[in-house]
Amino acid sequence: MVRVVIVLVALAGIACESKKVSFHRLELPGFTVEVPRTLTFTGDLREDYAAGSIKAQSRKPPYVAGVSWQTGELSTVDELRQLAAVIASGIDAGKMTIEPGIARRTEVAGQAAVEIDITFGGAPMTLLEVECGVRTVQLMAWSMKGSREIAERMRATFRCAPVAELEVAGGTGAPVGFDRPDDTLAGWARMPSDVGQLALTDEASVVMFTRVADVRAVTPDALDRMIVGMMAIGDVEWKPEGRERRDGPHGARELWRGVMTSEGESLPAVFTLWPCDGLGGNMAIAMIFDEDRRAAALDLVMAARCPRPDDAPLAVPAAPDDDAP
Repeated sequence: MVRVVIVLVALAGIACESKKVSFHRLELPGFTVEVPRTLTFTGDLREDYAAGSIKAQSRKPPYVAGVSWQTGELSTVDELRQLAAVIASGIDAGKMTIEPGIARRTEVAGQAAVEIDITFGGAPMTLLEVECGVRTVQLMAWSMKGSREIAERMRATFRCAPVAELEVAGGTGAPVGFDRPDDTLAGWARMPSDVGQLALTDEASVVMFTRVADVRAVTPDALDRMIVGMMAIGDVEWKPEGRERRDGPHGARELWRGVMTSEGESLPAVFTLWPCDGLGGNMAIAMIFDEDRRAAALDLVMAARCPRPDDAPLAVPAAPDDDAP
């Protein structure tokens, strides 16, 4: 599953005035960090544990800062470099130049980390990714004046404090929920997957669901530019075949159709993202082995919804182990 870490920010038109940045310590799900006071958290420390994102913009002084988190392993240096290129491709920069710098390994409060600077309009945007239990945390800061101050303050004050019972579940349960799950999931089986993900198969398709940071800032047009690079981070080649808007029981969703190639095998696939009421969103990828049963995979993608605190654990049988004797 491809990690989706989106840092799309409205940078145009920020006035350059000199004024001191004011900070406060913010408690977030499983970690704390000092951030500019414009950044606040209105979510739930447990329900938003698996994934979430907060961002803020200021004109006096001019800066953009953000914090996001989601389940998954820390990016490698090469993956972070690719991620920076994807972010750059998704920003409508106008006449401003965007140039990713050199990605490097580092350490933050005893936690493994990677970081990169992206020069935007002549000023550095710092992106720092830190390992924190079964999740990674992304800290981002950009300013025409003093971005180093913001980034270094967040770096110096970050403290990882995982919650043991939520670490085991990768949050509060499955990354998605279903109405009438016994009927909807009949004929589907659960495959092994990473923490925070759900992989289902009916032998004709594999559908993978992942909880991701807030996707509201990601427009369909931006994804058109970004999806090839996003897939490449996971060593997957994506050949786009179009996009469609489909209505479903939980509203309309944009679906991207394409062919995925990984380790020499190519499969038709469908990709989609949708936001949740809280801080996070969901991503689904359906990989289709049998085109005659493509509709079943798309129906499952559209039937999935954001998880709810009162959702019962999904009672889905495990898929047979092909390697078993």
